[in-house]
Amino acid sequence: FALATLGFRTGLAGRRLEEARQLQSWMSGTNECSWSGVTCDSQSSVIGINLSGRGLRASLPGELAMLSNLVTLDVSVNEFFGTIPTDFGRLVNLRTLRMEQNGLT
Repeated sequence: FALATLGFRTGLAGRRLEEARQLQSWMSGTNECSWSGVTCDSQSSVIGINLSGRGLRASLPGELAMLSNLVTLDVSVNEFFGTIPTDFGRLVNLRTLRMEQNGLT
C-alpha cells in the first residue's frame, strides 16, 4: 500500500515512455519485491527503495513510514517538493536517506 501510494502520487502511469518502462512493474499488480528500485529481505519486507534520477514529481507520502523495516531510501535527483513527512521519524531502521537535488523543505 505504501509504495502504491508513492506510485500514484508521482503519476507513474502517465510518465514519459522511458520513465514508464523503468517503473512499469509498479503498475502491474505484482509483488512489490519485484518492482524496479525496490529491495526486500528474505521475509519479503521492503528494506530498500532507490528511485534516484527517475524524473519523479510529487510530494513524498507519509505512508512510506509504514515500511517499518526500511533501511535505505534514495529519492535523490528528482522533482519531489513540499515538506519531508514527520511520519518519517517512525522509520527507526532507516540508515541511509538520500533526498538531495529535489525541492524538499
